[in-house]
Amino acid sequence: MLIQNKTKSAGISALKGIVMLKFLIFFAVLSVLMFLIDRFIRKKYNIPKEEFIYRTVNKAQRIGEIIIIILAGAALLIAAVTVNFNYRFPVFIMLFCVYLFRAYMEQKHEPHNKRYLISLVGCVYVLLLSVAAYFWFPPLGTCLL
Repeated sequence: MLIQNKTKSAGISALKGIVMLKFLIFFAVLSVLMFLIDRFIRKKYNIPKEEFIYRTVNKAQRIGEIIIIILAGAALLIAAVTVNFNYRFPVFIMLFCVYLFRAYMEQKHEPHNKRYLISLVGCVYVLLLSVAAYFWFPPLGTCLL
């Protein structure tokens, strides 16, 4: 009985390792694809490379992004404390909202710049990554088999 449990445990661990490896390969391929799309858009529309720290269009955008991050953090904290918290990837939702808000503000205030296209690429990247992670990994407390 003990040998059978060790074999089953080793099989589940190996399966989890394979699932993680497939996700990492998907992540790498998606990252390279988004990098190439980013480079293509920058060359096509002559968008200069940004500095290391992102520069907001105006003060309202900066305040809006901070509010989104604070509200997402507060909602995450409240959900973790008050309910049976089983949501898997809330950080992706926050990043998606920040990128979407950023793209909206850039398009609204600087439509001639086309920098909002880069933010939309980031938004799509976060969305695809979160959907893949959501379906790739089972909820906490469940078995893969």
